[in-house]
Amino acid sequence: MKQCLVLMSILSFMQLTSFAQRESSNNVVFGLQYRPIIPNEIFNTEIIEMSSDILTASLENNLGHSFGFLIRRNFTEHWSLETGISSIKRNFTIDAEHNTTGERSNFTMGMQTYEVPIEALYYVKLGEGFYMNSLAGFSTSFYPTQLAKVAENTYFSAKSARKSWIGLSLLVNIGFEYRTRDAGYFYLGASLHRPINDISQFQIDYRPDNVNLDRATAWYSGNFFSVDLRYFFKPDAPSKKTKKKAKD
Repeated sequence: MKQCLVLMSILSFMQLTSFAQRESSNNVVFGLQYRPIIPNEIFNTEIIEMSSDILTASLENNLGHSFGFLIRRNFTEHWSLETGISSIKRNFTIDAEHNTTGERSNFTMGMQTYEVPIEALYYVKLGEGFYMNSLAGFSTSFYPTQLAKVAENTYFSAKSARKSWIGLSLLVNIGFEYRTRDAGYFYLGASLHRPINDISQFQIDYRPDNVNLDRATAWYSGNFFSVDLRYFFKPDAPSKKTKKKAKD
């Protein structure tokens, strides 16, 4: 099943990219996207608590970042299809305390992932050049490596064991777009990225020697809320050949 999802995402991305390279009208536009990832307790993206009998720890989501490029294919005045590829960097702060010894530690970790989204867009025109957009779709996410971090000058360490190297996520977005004739399109919106399954298990260890080990674990959903900043380059003017076909 997962292999099929990978293949479908890659083929869709390649087909749309190939079509965009051949298309010479303003039906296809290319763009860049930057998303600050913002912790938000409403969407369960803020703090994860972990505990055992004598070990307590918390994993707090910090400000993260995502950057990528987009290809948009316009089909009608109101509907488009969008894909691309993005890198996502999640950042965390870990607070850990051993309840018996009283020893505490605070350190940070980062998680790098990649995704290929496929989204359908619906536009509502608000005025000359202004549109309200709503997007929905899914993304195939890739988790390339496991994570490990040892806190300096303490006996604490942290590890994130991915559940799988690939996963499927649901995407929803709403935003506003301003289209200019000469400077391209400018977009501001917000989105929710929600993996269908947990993406990894975080594990906090306390090991004062090679024999004793105290451990606390928790599953991490990978949900995140982001503010979306997008810029689409000015579309190419239709070629003479395209104009002739439209006229015919």
